[in-house]
Amino acid sequence: SVDAAHGHCGETCLKDSNFWLFKIFEPNLTKSDSDTPCADLGFPTYDSTETHGFGKLSDTLDLYDPAPPAVKKEDSPCCKSCSAPQNKYHSVDAAHGHCGETCLKDSNFWLFKIFEPNLTKSDSDTPCADLGFPTYDSTETHGFGKLSDTLDLYDPAPPAVKKEDSPCCKSCSAPQNKY
Repeated sequence: SVDAAHGHCGETCLKDSNFWLFKIFEPNLTKSDSDTPCADLGFPTYDSTETHGFGKLSDTLDLYDPAPPAVKKEDSPCCKSCSAPQNKYHSVDAAHGHCGETCLKDSNFWLFKIFEPNLTKSDSDTPCADLGFPTYDSTETHGFGKLSDTLDLYDPAPPAVKKEDSPCCKSCSAPQNKY
């Protein structure tokens, strides 16, 4: 089960007859058809083993962390428009000075929101331009396998520069000096 709030995926062994009981406390608990469900979901790195609960209501599970994001760059935009069943999503990454646009299925939104907290469903096909990021920079694929997404990155508009018709600084008045 993926625990979005804590950024982990957990694996455990349960009797089928106890599934419903633990599902009450872990809503994302899902029976796996694989021996590596967390790795299959993009959480390949073992973190720790914990026991949650107490007495007969306890369970021991292995916690896995997500893989560090892999980045693959493309030369042209991928996500100018989205086709059903995908919709346009965007996110402003202030730390890196970009706005990203991607096409996602609505059902996958919660999963990508774990890794991109500012991810928002868009109201237009040009959300980055609408937010002041009109200049296409690059297209990148983040993640790997089923937990990867391709997005277009946009840069902010350059600051507006007001031009005057004549020089402003031919001479200076005290207390200012010419530099």
